[in-house]
Amino acid sequence: MTSNLFPSLTVSINRERYEPSDLFYSLLDLHHLAKTMVGFMSEMDYGTSDNRNRDLDRAFALAKIVSDHVHLVTVMAATLDGGPGEVGNMLS
Repeated sequence: MTSNLFPSLTVSINRERYEPSDLFYSLLDLHHLAKTMVGFMSEMDYGTSDNRNRDLDRAFALAKIVSDHVHLVTVMAATLDGGPGEVGNMLS
């Protein structure tokens, strides 16, 4: 599968070698990506109270919701990698 936004980005899935723990690690990668996105957005200039960028506020709120939910699903999926033992360190 190739991304339309990033033509050089290619994702391949070898269905014959897929294991349940692969889902956990994919979610973990998504968690870190979402957390990074929220970090970038939190550093942006949203304007003043009189001239606030409402679209950026909404985009940040949605990114935060996505980040929080991906974190929750990643914690739940830790059982696919043998349990929550190292998950606390991986999710920080």
